[in-house]
Amino acid sequence: MSKNSPELIKLRNLSTEEFYNLYWNKKYSFVKISSMFGVSPGTVMGIFKLRGIKKRTCMEYKNTPGLVKFKDLSNPELFDLYWNKKYSFEQIAEIFKISPTAVRNVYAEQGMKSRTNAESQTAINSHRGKELSFMQEQLIYGSLLGDACLNHEFFISNKTGKRLESFKIAFYHSNKFKEYLLHKRDIIGSSAKTKKPYKLTYRMSGMGSLMVGFSYCHSPTLEKIAKICLDSNYKKRLTPEWVEKIDWPALAFWYQDDGSIALSRHGKKNFKSISFHTESFNSHELVLLQKLLLKFGLDTKIGYNNGIKNQPIILAHKQAQIKAFFDGIRPYIIPCELYKLRDSGLFREKKTENASNRM
Repeated sequence: MSKNSPELIKLRNLSTEEFYNLYWNKKYSFVKISSMFGVSPGTVMGIFKLRGIKKRTCMEYKNTPGLVKFKDLSNPELFDLYWNKKYSFEQIAEIFKISPTAVRNVYAEQGMKSRTNAESQTAINSHRGKELSFMQEQLIYGSLLGDACLNHEFFISNKTGKRLESFKIAFYHSNKFKEYLLHKRDIIGSSAKTKKPYKLTYRMSGMGSLMVGFSYCHSPTLEKIAKICLDSNYKKRLTPEWVEKIDWPALAFWYQDDGSIALSRHGKKNFKSISFHTESFNSHELVLLQKLLLKFGLDTKIGYNNGIKNQPIILAHKQAQIKAFFDGIRPYIIPCELYKLRDSGLFREKKTENASNRM
C-alpha cells in the first residue's frame, strides 16, 4: 500500500488517545481496527509501536469480546464454520474480529483436525467468485429455456484420488449473432480465477454453420442451478421452481434464443404472430411454459413446426398481447435481435440455427 494512500493517511491522523480508546477501552483487536481503515493488521501494529502504545498481555487478550464470543461456540458450531461452511481460519477470524492464530489455537484446543491441502483447495474453490446477480440468474435460467447447455461430468482428483463432479454452462450462437453472444459474456463477467473474460471458442454446427461460444464453469454456483434444472440423470427438465425464477429479462433471453416472428397482411394492416421453438420439451413442460407466458399476459396455443407432430412449438396471435409482451422484453433486447420485434416485412422468418446446441 502506498504511503500516501487515503486509508493510511486517515489512520495516521488518529491521535494516540483515539488509538488507545479503540484498543484498550473498546477492546478492538488489530484485525478489527485494520478492517475499519482498509489496511493490514501489520500496519496497525507498526503504528502502535511508533506511538509507544503497549500491547495486551495474553491474559488481557483472552478477555476481548470477540475472543470470548468465539470461545463460547459449541463444538458443533465450530465444526459447522470450518467443515460445512468451509471457512478458512482467516475468514473465521474476520467474522469475530480476532487473529487467525487465536482461531487456530481454539480449534487445536478442541482437538479438531485441520484440512489437508487438497481439502483446503476445495474449500477455497467453494468461496471463489460471488453470488449470482439478478441479471446473471435471469440470463442463465432464460438461456437454459433456449440454447444454453448445462453440462455435468465426474472426474478423479489427481490430488486425493476421490471421485468429484463439476458443472459448466455453455453458450453458443451462430457467428453472425456474435454481438448477442458477447452481450451474454459481459453479463456473466470475468473469470474469478483469471480475472479475464471467458475465452471464445468456435465450432461447426451440424448444419455446417460457424458457431461461437464460451463456457462458464463454477461448480459451487452451478450445482444450485443444476438442482433446479436437471433431473437425476443430469438431463434438462422444467420444474415449477425453475418457472418461478423467470422474469422479463429471462423471457427476453428465451425469445432471443428460440423465438421468431411472422408477419402477414390483411387488407392494409400488418398482423404479427410469434412462436417459441420448444421442440425439446415434453407435453407436461409445454403446459408449464404456456402457464408462464400467460402469467406475463401472453395467451398461447400449441402448434407444430412445419406440421411435424414431434416438433411442438408455442404460438401466440393476439395483437394487443403481443404488443404488451414486446414492450416488456424490449429493454433487454440487443440491437442485432431487434428484427424479432419488427413491425414491417411480409416474409415469414425462418428459425435460426441457434437452437442447434440443445441438450
